[in-house]
Amino acid sequence: MIQKSELKSKISELATLINTEFKGQKIIFLGVMNGAFFMMHDLMRLINIDYDYDFLFCSSYYGGIKSEGKVAFIYPEKVNISDKKVMILEDIIDSGKTIKKISDELLKYRPESIYVSSLFLREKCVLDSIVDKDTRLFWNGYKIKNEFIVGYGLDYDEKYRNLEDIYELKVD
Repeated sequence: MIQKSELKSKISELATLINTEFKGQKIIFLGVMNGAFFMMHDLMRLINIDYDYDFLFCSSYYGGIKSEGKVAFIYPEKVNISDKKVMILEDIIDSGKTIKKISDELLKYRPESIYVSSLFLREKCVLDSIVDKDTRLFWNGYKIKNEFIVGYGLDYDEKYRNLEDIYELKVD
């Protein structure tokens, strides 16, 4: 569906926006693992402002192609986000429930602000569920319909994450 070169171009677009929007400021990047690993790695190489980064773990998919509706959240808090600008880096926002859970949990640490950047955004996502006074959708790279995609960090049952391009997985 999407080649590596197109993905690199999208990540460069995000880096340019971040470098412009947050020039002279510091930001904390929180990558939602494991899916955002590739995106985060490529993005960090292009950021020229002051930043720290950390990882959190959150998932509503456990080996299938549909969310189970329950969201597990783990944030080890190696980097203090209190009173800091935080950018959540996500591979895909599907329904918005996972990113809402992440935002709600991170607000307990009292960050100055929370921004969300997602490489993919499902068209059916209700943005009102993630965009509010505390959390702002900063950027999304691609909008998709109902395709189940893999590659560039996105997986199916922990497989296909290592593919450099994005593919649609056909599951019967």
